Amino acid sequence: RAGMPEGPANAVTEDELRDVVSKYWVIDEIRPARIHANIPDGGLADFPVADLRDEGNGRKSVPAWLLSAHLG
Repeated sequence: RAGMPEGPANAVTEDELRDVVSKYWVIDEIRPARIHANIPDGGLADFPVADLRDEGNGRKSVPAWLLSAHLG
């Protein structure tokens, strides 16, 4: 959450994600992950995010959560 500015994307903590998802799903696991995207240089100039990584060949990655769950 600390790495994201206010909106339009709304970052959540692991506990916030767990609280919302567990109302509808049985959570198997939540762990830190990264979202990768093809973004041209300067393409995120208006999207200040902490821990933005250059992955090469125009790809960038940002922190995310990987959630595994099933219907109970």
